[in-house]
Amino acid sequence: KICLEINRLYREVVLHHEFNPPAFTPLSAKERKHLVAILRSAGLTLTNHRLNLLHYLTQTTIPVTAHTLSMFADVPLSSAYRNLSTLSDSRVVGYIVDRSGVTRWFLMIPGKRAYCPACNQELNVNS
Repeated sequence: KICLEINRLYREVVLHHEFNPPAFTPLSAKERKHLVAILRSAGLTLTNHRLNLLHYLTQTTIPVTAHTLSMFADVPLSSAYRNLSTLSDSRVVGYIVDRSGVTRWFLMIPGKRAYCPACNQELNVNS
C-alpha cells in the first residue's frame, strides 16, 4: 500500500510538470546574481541565453528537452543546443537520453534535485 501511495503522489506532483511545464518567469535580481555566480564559477561567458536556460532549469525538477527549453526560455533552438552543450561540458547541466532516444536536460548544482520521470531516480550527482 505504501508503494502504491508513493507512486500515486509521484505521478500527481512530479509528472504533472512533465505535461504542464512551468511558465517562464522573469529573473529577479537575486536569481540573476545567483545564476551569474554559477556561470562565473564554471568559467563561462555571461550571456542572456545562458541565463534564460539556467533560469528555466531552476524552475523544474523534471529533465526537459532542448525544444521545451527553447520555447519557454525564448532562445532559438540552435542556440539552446549550443549553450546546453557548453553548459554540459562545464558540468553545470547534465542530460539523460530517455528510452525513446530523446535527450533531456537538467541542472547540476548543489541543492537542486532532478528526477527521471520514468523511474523516479534522482539525477543530480553533485552534493
